[in-house]
Order: sequence, then C-alpha cells, then structure tokens
Amino acid sequence: MDSVKYLQQLGCCPRCVLIYNGVREPEHHATDAAVTAATLNLVKLPTDHNEATATQTDDTKTSLTSEGNVVQVMSDDSCLARSAVTNACNISDTARSLPDVAVDAMKGRSASSDEQCVSCLGLLQQRCCAQDTIHKLSEATLAAGYDADCFSLSVTLPVCITVRTHLIAALHGRHCGAGTAKEHRGSLSASLKDAWKAAVSSRFEAVLGKTFSTGEAVLSVPLSATYTHDAQECRTAMSAIGYTGPPVKRQRKRKYKHYKYNSGAIESRNASHSSIASNNTTAEAGGDEIEAEESEFSRQTVDSVLSAMADCELLQRLRVPAAPLNALSLTSSTPIRSPVFVAGRYCKFSRELSQTPWMIDGKLKCSSSVEQLIAGQIMTALLAQEMKFLSSGREDVDVRCLGRGRPFALEVQDPHRAALDPQEMQQLQRSINAATTHISVSHLQLVDKESTGVLRFNTEDKIKNYCALCMVRDDGELSQQQLQVFNDKTPLVIQQQTPLRVLHRRPLLTRLRTVHAMNATYITDNFFKVEFRTEAGTYIKELVHGDLGRTKPNLSMLLDRPVDIIALDVMDVELDWPQDVQ
Repeated sequence: MDSVKYLQQLGCCPRCVLIYNGVREPEHHATDAAVTAATLNLVKLPTDHNEATATQTDDTKTSLTSEGNVVQVMSDDSCLARSAVTNACNISDTARSLPDVAVDAMKGRSASSDEQCVSCLGLLQQRCCAQDTIHKLSEATLAAGYDADCFSLSVTLPVCITVRTHLIAALHGRHCGAGTAKEHRGSLSASLKDAWKAAVSSRFEAVLGKTFSTGEAVLSVPLSATYTHDAQECRTAMSAIGYTGPPVKRQRKRKYKHYKYNSGAIESRNASHSSIASNNTTAEAGGDEIEAEESEFSRQTVDSVLSAMADCELLQRLRVPAAPLNALSLTSSTPIRSPVFVAGRYCKFSRELSQTPWMIDGKLKCSSSVEQLIAGQIMTALLAQEMKFLSSGREDVDVRCLGRGRPFALEVQDPHRAALDPQEMQQLQRSINAATTHISVSHLQLVDKESTGVLRFNTEDKIKNYCALCMVRDDGELSQQQLQVFNDKTPLVIQQQTPLRVLHRRPLLTRLRTVHAMNATYITDNFFKVEFRTEAGTYIKELVHGDLGRTKPNLSMLLDRPVDIIALDVMDVELDWPQDVQ
C-alpha cells in the first residue's frame, strides 16, 4: 500500500495527505479539488516495506474507549515493524460490536467531501473553505470599515488536532519504515493552518477587497475553530500517556495602561490586544449548536509533551484517531489593526496641567492633561478608542515645557483609519493648537514603531536644559559674585537618593547624575535664576534645595545658604526627533 492510499484509508482529506507527505507549498493547497487530486498522483513513496508489513496485523488488538469515539491499537515490542491500521479482513468479528464511526475508522474509509477528515476535522475540506463560509467570516471585518489595503489571517485550532497530527505522523512514519522527526510532528498544526489560508485567501481577497499577506500585515483577521469533543479527546490522550503535570503552561502577558476615550470621557483600564478582541461579537460559520468545552490543556503543553515521546512509545500509549463525531465550527471576531504611531513635540504653558491623566482612587486630580488635549482629536481623526502615550521624560504638574518642546508619540491601538496625508496631519495640528492655550504641538507626523525606541532607550545619553527661579531663605545680601560659585563648579557629579516626594512610587536608590553646566544670574537680593544643562533623570528641585540632605552636593551646600526653588521650566530636550516638518 503506498503512502497516499494509506493516509486516505486512515481517513485523511486530500490536503492532509499532501501535508503528511511533505507537500506544503501554498500553490498545492490553493487549487480546487481536481488539481489537488492530480497532485496526489505525484506523491508516491516506496511500497516494498508497506506491502511486507500489511500482512503482519493478525494479532493486533482493537478496543473501544468508554466514550465510543476512538479505537486502540496495541502492538508488541516490534511495533516499528507493524502496520498502523488494522486490515478490514481481520476485524470483521470485532466490528459487529462497534459503533459505525469506529468501524469506519478501522476499515480506513477515506475522507470524502461529506465526511470529516480524521486529521484536520474538516478544516481543509469543502465546508470550511466554501464561499458562503468566507462571506460569513468576513462580516465583522467588513462592518468595521478599516482603510487597510492588506490583511493577514490568524486561526486558532482545537488542541486535540495537535494530538491527532502527532499520532497520524507517527503512524505514517512507521508505515513508511522511516519514523518521523519529533520536530516534524510538532510543525504539522502550523502546516494545517497555512494550507487553510492558502485555500481560502483568494476568496477572502474577493470579499474584503484587500490583499492577503502571508507575513505581518496591517490588519489581522482573527478566526477560531472549535470542536465539541476537544476537551474530552485531550483529557483522554493526556491520561493515556500518564501526564501528571500542570494542565496549562501559563504565559506571561504584557499589559499596558490604556485610557479609553468615549464621548469626551476618559476611563483607565489595563488592556491588551487579546482583551480588546474578546469583547467583540462573533459570527459563526456553521457547526454544531452544542457549545464546545475548552480544553484545560494548552496547545504548548500538549505539543511539548508529545514531542518528547518517540514514535513507538506514542503508538503504544495512544489510539488510532477515529472519524470526528461532528464538524468544526469556525467563528470570526472583529479584526485588529496594527498600532499607528503619531509623533511630534509639545510645549506646555500651564503650571496646573499634568502630562498624563492624574488619577487617585479612580478620580482625576487635574481637569485635563497634555495627553488628553493632544490625543482627543487624534483619536477622533483615526477612529480609535485606545492609545498609549510615550514621551522623552516628563515634567511635574507645576513645571512648564518651553523652547522646541518635548518629543512625544502616541501609540494608537486598532485605528480604523490611518491613511492620513501630510496635509491632513497639518490640519490636525492646527486644530489641536486652536482648541487650547495650555499646550501647543509641532512637527506632527506618522512614524514607524522602530523609530519610537529613541524615547525609551539610551536615556543616560540624553541631555536636558532647565531654567529655575530660586530664592535665598535668609536675610543676607546676595550678589552676582557670590553666584559665580555655581558657574565654576561644573561639570559636577551629584549623588541623588530617590526624592521623598516620589518615594511612594519609586524604589529607594542612590543615582549618580552629571550636571554639565550651570549659569546663575542675579535678580534681586533674594532672587536669582539658574540655567542648568544636565543628564536626563536629574531631579532639579532636589538639586536646588537638597531634599534634607538626600542630594549632595546641592545649591544650598555650594552657596552655604538655604536655597529654595520658586518655579521651574524645561527649556530644551536635546533630542532631534521626530524630524522637522516644514
């Protein structure tokens, strides 16, 4: 028996037959049934070993599980020399007492268009690739109205498919007399997904009016395939191999703090892409009315456990996969678009405005923030609801930011519109500036994700300039000559413990910071101003008054008189990003 017929008798569909024989190129799966069938004729493996082992199945023991949906094949120590499927002429007596579905699996009926494939559970067959199915799966994407010109498909498969593909690959390898590499078994689930994408991508393109991308695309269409007996099959398989570890291999998920804009209101929440998608309604594309029980075993756990087992051990412990008891159910969620990054520089003119929404116990402490004044109109223009504000440092509520302004970027999550030309960005910038006197933005533009890394990385190399209005808190006279001590001390390395005012949210550390330049100017007998050029991360207020000795040296120590700070302005952030927009 050749390899193709063997897999067909197991109950594999034409596309799965190709995959198990190593034919995984998209062009072989994107064709119609006639071309796929013609391709099968090219897949022929040596048959001498297969014919020799086909007669060695007389003593194979067959049994039915309590669930009535799988057939067990037990072999002796020479399992690598045994056939994987019981020949129909040797099972006639046993078949009389088995349900039809088990008999079909034992007889090796090939998966026709009306029968579900024993490997992919029907994913690669006509029903899940039909045009009407694609139309139903596309409804959520069409309703969302994204302006993206390309898309990708992501499909989640039942965990039991991982069990089935491992077992069928082991059976196929033993039939061919060569065994299978463990890595090859573990990659089969991904090959099923790729084959399905190849089979349906052109139909999705026709419905959505967008170009399908096999790699990363701007728009991701998430799909999920569920199977009613998924949990049952996984539980049975993991019990059969004696697995006693934790059921789920938990993964650490990154969470960001997002602010959801909705009709002018702002809501703080922790969110991720998965949580956004989970709230969307789904449109079913056929399947059973019975709700599928989710497997308690993760795909990573099942795959890692099975990949560690040799073919012979796998076949001794597990059972020949039976034909599915029901069809897969495909559902589609609202698609997710890749984040769009809007960058620029902002100036802040108010001493009563926080950079981001300042919330304590769920209540805003400031009526607005730099983030809200900038993001409100940008989110409206991009038809988005969630974003993350990025900037090159931050200033306190009572600190202004002047000069060229502070570089910032908005990571806009799931925008429905992103194709803004430079003229539209300029108009958006003018609208933001016309709506408030508290801030202004400049050089507003779209940038790529990679370029925003300059805001977060290499902070120790950044230089910032400040101007501080200071006061001497004693009755002595002050002169420009006395202030010369500041100018002569730079460059100056200071030690700063975490300031008392931020100790509740920052770790207690001692930081070395460099003050590159100081230029003090006399104003009156009690007041003077100092222009600082410092390393990023320097706490200027504490540099002035000393923070009860937690910053050394400080201006009070250098002048040998008590000094306090009255007002502080950020004059420049020496970072030439983003590029200037004329």
